[in-house]
Amino acid sequence: MSTATEARTVPATSQLATFWLDGDLYGVEVEHVQEVLRSQSITRVPLAPPAVAGLINLRGQVVTAIELRERLSRPARPEGEQPVVIVVRLHGEAVSLLVDSIADVVDVDVRDFEARRTRSTVRPAS
Repeated sequence: MSTATEARTVPATSQLATFWLDGDLYGVEVEHVQEVLRSQSITRVPLAPPAVAGLINLRGQVVTAIELRERLSRPARPEGEQPVVIVVRLHGEAVSLLVDSIADVVDVDVRDFEARRTRSTVRPAS
């Protein structure tokens, strides 16, 4: 097989780190997960959008904490329940996702996923 052919080959399986959020199971590609933390002190940011829970100090690095329940229009986390923090790194930037609990790492067949739909940039005539 030529090098050009190998470069275009898409792996048949991928690994997802899965987590629970409001009773539903979600996943993020393992290659983007930097670490998982149990509890973390979050500093609130005045006037931040509702989905921004605040900032986390991760060994001297300031990381934005996103409350996925708010971002995905789910009900607030029950009083007294602490979120699990999944630190994800993408394009050199880290962000922390607040989830209910971490689950397993699973192998998935990438052919089971639908192609991503893009929004049309064509505007209707007035």
